[in-house]
Amino acid sequence: MGHNYYGEPVWPNDLLYIFPVVIIGTIACNVGLAVLEPSMIGEPADPFATPLEILSEWYFFLVFQILRTVPNKLLGVLLMVSVLAGFINTAWLVKHGIVHRSLGFDYQGIETLQVKLEDWHSIAVILYVYGYNYLRS
Repeated sequence: MGHNYYGEPVWPNDLLYIFPVVIIGTIACNVGLAVLEPSMIGEPADPFATPLEILSEWYFFLVFQILRTVPNKLLGVLLMVSVLAGFINTAWLVKHGIVHRSLGFDYQGIETLQVKLEDWHSIAVILYVYGYNYLRS
């Protein structure tokens, strides 16, 4: 640059001098590359075509897998409600001091509750992974 002498402060002299040049140059390079060499990511969208398989979002995998694995629909709905009740119950346990926020338990006869929560957590993880692999295949 050549205009900054030793001992002269960087702000505002250098920064206000060079930042607009860098920002405008970066934007110009990006726009130029986008116009001259557009990159096609996937197939062009067709708004009138329905996809062959409609995939759910990742946070619905557990619920959909419960409905898919349980043969009785009423039992599947009850299991989904029990998962929601388990989450609410965990929040209630944290609020009333039985469980700490980090899920570190006060060991006052709560070991069985910890085992139950670990079992439900492992079941949830298995259903998430199974649902993800099932829907993506």
